[in-house]
Amino acid sequence: MKPTSPLTLLAVAVLLAGCSWIILDRFFADLGPRSWWDLGFPWVLTAVCVAAGRWIKKVLDDGRVGQDRSQVQPLTLSRWCVVGSSAAWLGAILAGLYLGGVAWAVPQWPDLAAAQSDGPIMIVGCVSGVLLSAAGLWLEKVCQLPSDGENSPPPTGDMGPSSVGWSYD
Repeated sequence: MKPTSPLTLLAVAVLLAGCSWIILDRFFADLGPRSWWDLGFPWVLTAVCVAAGRWIKKVLDDGRVGQDRSQVQPLTLSRWCVVGSSAAWLGAILAGLYLGGVAWAVPQWPDLAAAQSDGPIMIVGCVSGVLLSAAGLWLEKVCQLPSDGENSPPPTGDMGPSSVGWSYD
């Protein structure tokens, strides 16, 4: 799995900002009002990513990754890496959609009361998307296991001795 590129996330956010602006310009009256409750999930997911990143960083610093019962399984780190990548993408999508909404609503504030009430929600939504994306990227980066070094040989595909006495030949 390759690390998520921040430039790709930025490109997606800009593209979705343009799409969001076009949709709001055409269908704003039909969409209904935005709610502060819409921003609950991104904030909770941001907090989860930050907490998981701090926990994983501590686990890696203590050297507690391995196959023993008292250690954290490497597969757990892989799963958190996927959560971080997904959160980064969701944050970019939300930031782009809300940024398009902000770009549409700000010029409309003097004329539309609905734009005045939705504007602060869209601004906070854009900020929450950026923070979620940053937290997801950080979690993804923290989950990367350190390599054994550049001089380590590539894997041979040899399965090694079996613990149950079976032969792979």
